[in-house]
Amino acid sequence: MPKASDLLKMMAAFEGYREGRSQSLFGRRYGIRHRAPIFSGAKWCDMFLAECALLAGGKDMLTIVGDFAFTPSHANWFKENGRWHKGAAGIRAGDVVFFDFPDSEPGIQHVGVVEKVRSGTTIQTIEGNTSNVVARRSRNLRHVVGYGRPAYNGTSSPSRVPSFPNSVTAGLIGELDVRSVQELLIQHGFGVGPDGADGDFGPNTRRALRKFQHAHNLPETDLPDDKTWQELWLAW
Repeated sequence: MPKASDLLKMMAAFEGYREGRSQSLFGRRYGIRHRAPIFSGAKWCDMFLAECALLAGGKDMLTIVGDFAFTPSHANWFKENGRWHKGAAGIRAGDVVFFDFPDSEPGIQHVGVVEKVRSGTTIQTIEGNTSNVVARRSRNLRHVVGYGRPAYNGTSSPSRVPSFPNSVTAGLIGELDVRSVQELLIQHGFGVGPDGADGDFGPNTRRALRKFQHAHNLPETDLPDDKTWQELWLAW
C-alpha cells in the first residue's frame, strides 16, 4: 500500500539535482509518458512530484498523489475529491502543500511535500524546481494556500477523474477550467497554439479539441462535454 515515507524517500534521493539548459529530467519523463515533449522545458515542481510518486509506488501511488504539471489543476483535483484542506491547520508529513509567494502573481504557484512540521509557524518540505534544483526548504505557514492529503495506507482513494468543468465555453480567457482542458489536450499531443495552456478557449483550442474528439470517435462538438472530459482523463 502507498506510504508517505516511500514518497518522501524517493523525493529525497534526488536532492541536489539541477535542471540543465532549461530542461529537466522530470519534465522529459512526464512528457514521454504523456506523449507531449513540450513538458521537457516547462516548470517542473509538480512533474517532479508526479514522477517521484510513480517511481516510489507505481500507479497506486500516482493515483492518490496526482499526475499533474499545472499546480492549480492539481489543487483543484484534491478539492474535487474531498481531500483538500484550506490553510495550514492540521498539516502533517506526507501532505502535498501548495504555496502562494508574495513576490509572484497571486494564486497557487508552487508545490512540495511536507517532510516534517517544525513549529507552529514552519514546515520542512522537499520540492522540485525551487531555484531550479531539488531541495529541502523551510517554509513559513503564511505562504501556504492549502494542502491535499493523499489516501496513503489504503484509506479511501480519490477518483482519478475530477468532475466535468461546466464553466468551459468558447471565448473564456484565463479560466482555471480552460487551462485544465488545454493541459490535458497537450498531454495527449494535441497542441493548443503557441501560447500553450493560457486559459483562452479560442480557435486553436477548439481545433485541438475537435481533432481529439475525431481521434477518439466522439461527437465533434468543439466543446468538452462529459464524454470528452472523461476520455481526456482516461485515454492515456
